[in-house]
Amino acid sequence: MEIRPNNDRSWFLTAVYASPQEQNRRSLWKELNEIGINLKGELLLVGDFNEIANPNKKKGGARTDINACRSFANWRVRFDEAKLEALTRTHSDHHPILMTLNPLQNQRMDRPFRYEAMWSLHPDFGNCIAQNWKDQMDLKQSLEDLTIVLKGWNKKTFGNINKRKKEIMRRLGRIQ
Repeated sequence: MEIRPNNDRSWFLTAVYASPQEQNRRSLWKELNEIGINLKGELLLVGDFNEIANPNKKKGGARTDINACRSFANWRVRFDEAKLEALTRTHSDHHPILMTLNPLQNQRMDRPFRYEAMWSLHPDFGNCIAQNWKDQMDLKQSLEDLTIVLKGWNKKTFGNINKRKKEIMRRLGRIQ
């Protein structure tokens, strides 16, 4: 697949699912090497390579050809303007990879205010709205004031759910 981000220079993405049989993987490596040599632009390979770069990291199974590991380990990851991050596995035995192009340009901005469906299930939500809605004020000002109140009520009532979720995901990642 050719990727052209924001009319910038293009690069190519190839998804790989390599055979568990070593002889088949060797022919795939040759083909991918040819593609990389003849391509005009950078190539990013993603997927399941069914290969390991270091035989000491292998757990169980048949013995691994050390030369094949060295060959695979010699492939270099170089994507100067990108950040690659292995995410925590949740639904697979593989780690999803998050690739952020131009990570400095994609720094997180403040999240816009959003209504959370879980609020309506809390017994104090209706009271919070009733006590803090100012129908004598301009609608825009009433919404801005209520937004501030709801953000505080959410944090006091539920805590920082995103922070808790990130911590749980970090712990899960360490366990894996």
